[in-house]
Amino acid sequence: MVTIEQLLTAAKSGAGIPSNYRLARVMGVSDNTLNRWQHARSLPDDITAAKLAEMAGMDPDFVVASMHAARAAEGTERSLWQRIAGRLEKAGALGAAAILSLFITGGPDAGASLGQAAETTPVHNESSLYTL
Repeated sequence: MVTIEQLLTAAKSGAGIPSNYRLARVMGVSDNTLNRWQHARSLPDDITAAKLAEMAGMDPDFVVASMHAARAAEGTERSLWQRIAGRLEKAGALGAAAILSLFITGGPDAGASLGQAAETTPVHNESSLYTL
């Protein structure tokens, strides 16, 4: 889980923004709105949270789920969003570890080989929603 304060700090750092004032301008919100976010008196909507996540270099799905967990008033709903956020965080970490292991075990040309394979090898999986 990520808190709104952690998200705002990471977004400023990731985007090279020195102040809350400047972050508010970049996000197109008032200083008061950003102040309310920073003190968790309110939270950004899903689209804004996703933009902040991208600025911070975080998975937008994980961040949006974390914001839903933070704003959930009831324990059952909060638990649901916390579980979703936890699974997304774990999946992201596992994916990053898998990619890293390809580079470590494949030698210095592993990245080039992986990129070439993705460009030249079409995916023919009828059950997949995604293709390369």
